[in-house]
Amino acid sequence: MKFSRFLVYHLLAIWGGLNLCAQSTNLTGQWDFNQGDLRATIGTNLQFRGGSSGTTFETTVINGATAHVMHFPAATPSQGYILTHGAQPNGGGTNVNIYTLIMDMMWPAESDGTFRALFNTDRNNLEDAVMFVNPDNAVGINNNYSGSMDPGIWYRLALVFDLPNGTVTKYLNGQTNETSTQFLGENVIDSRFSAGPSLLLFTDNDNETRSGFVDRIQFIPGALTPEQVVALGNPVGDGGPPVGAAVKIESIQKTGNNVVLTVSGGGNLQLQKKVKLTDSTWQNVGQPSTGSTFTVPASDPTGFFRVQRL
Repeated sequence: MKFSRFLVYHLLAIWGGLNLCAQSTNLTGQWDFNQGDLRATIGTNLQFRGGSSGTTFETTVINGATAHVMHFPAATPSQGYILTHGAQPNGGGTNVNIYTLIMDMMWPAESDGTFRALFNTDRNNLEDAVMFVNPDNAVGINNNYSGSMDPGIWYRLALVFDLPNGTVTKYLNGQTNETSTQFLGENVIDSRFSAGPSLLLFTDNDNETRSGFVDRIQFIPGALTPEQVVALGNPVGDGGPPVGAAVKIESIQKTGNNVVLTVSGGGNLQLQKKVKLTDSTWQNVGQPSTGSTFTVPASDPTGFFRVQRL
């Protein structure tokens, strides 16, 4: 199975004046192409829109690991892949206004030097796509591009949309800089940058498309933090911990002078803590563990906990 999403689960409990909290960002859709088709690992299967697709499924090597990938064509305006994400409206509107779209991608040399649509929120594809790779291989929209997806190299592209704040932040392999956060405008809640029930991948209204390869697609109805995107790392092919279950803090109990947290989901897990939510960083508690129980001293009157799958 492929590298799991970065997942955090939030839970609030109060015992004898001890405030305990943890938090969550869960996938609603993931597509891995391990079965050589458009079926979903989590959520709803992708659908090809508009006649014969020209889609092929291939086996390659990504960073030393075997990977089953989809080779998508240069779609016409009547084509594209329908991604039904399964998320509920958020961010104060009727659409999904806060979300993260992650794609492990590679553009071949023959697609270099051109505009390439990444996705459109217009299911009818009558308007421009909302995110492109430009002829300089940078990612963005509205003449505001950053990063570089050089041909022949696999990248983990993460697009974090926070429309209540009017921004999208673009990450390549967890990296960003001062130009990577793009302001999309005032009052963009429920705008064309928001997601209705589905997205349309790798197509555009006026043929600004090229063929490429994708190894994994993930949709998260929330804005991952920079630390969470860094934790996702680089594309790793078919290797990594299982992705079938979310990491969850199932319970928090105060037992004597300790706090006992029970966790589900599996994998190599790291417990982290803040004494106050206003603290700037999370602190690791102990060493990573593959177990399902964490026991920590109840040394502070307030504790906020989260668990990461490494």
